Amino acid sequence: VCKRSSHPPASMGCGGGSAAQTANPPQNDLFEADDSEPEPSAASMFLSNSSGSSGSWRTVMNEDFRGGFGKFRTGGNGSKHYPSAKDRSGVALIENTSTLSSNVMSLNSGESRIRVDFSAYVVVFEGDDEFCLDSSSGGSNYKEEVCWSLRDIDNKEWTNVSWEFDAPSSSVSIRLRCAGNHKHDDVLIDEVQVRAQ
Repeated sequence: VCKRSSHPPASMGCGGGSAAQTANPPQNDLFEADDSEPEPSAASMFLSNSSGSSGSWRTVMNEDFRGGFGKFRTGGNGSKHYPSAKDRSGVALIENTSTLSSNVMSLNSGESRIRVDFSAYVVVFEGDDEFCLDSSSGGSNYKEEVCWSLRDIDNKEWTNVSWEFDAPSSSVSIRLRCAGNHKHDDVLIDEVQVRAQ
């Protein structure tokens, strides 16, 4: 729990950083063989802030990246699409400081919570690298919702991420942003789903 949460409960006694947070040594080949690969569509980690709130969620958007960036647009230098990577079909990549921003999605009257689910695979992250989820009501002036680093996620492992936040207005756009400092600070993104409640 301590290693996987950026804000663990005080009762867990996590304290400060640990040697377990050190990044794997840098590797430049994103597609090199890795015998520790998970099975397709499997993830060995899960991150969530889900409140477990009752009520049904309405799916607002699904994107599997099998036909390109689909419902997302790229920003900055370094966003790429791959037909397959790391045992997944249809994968988007953000690196260094590039972004993927979704189309603006309309919300129904009374919907005030957003839930974003996706899979992420970080490559060559070091201690000061992050990737973030941002939101906007109109596709500009994004607000940071959360960032993850090696305190939360491991290099070279698919992680299922689920994050909830208050809807910014009657519409929402999400942005996945890499906050790295090198062109090899990569995040692969797969299977994005946005829901509203």
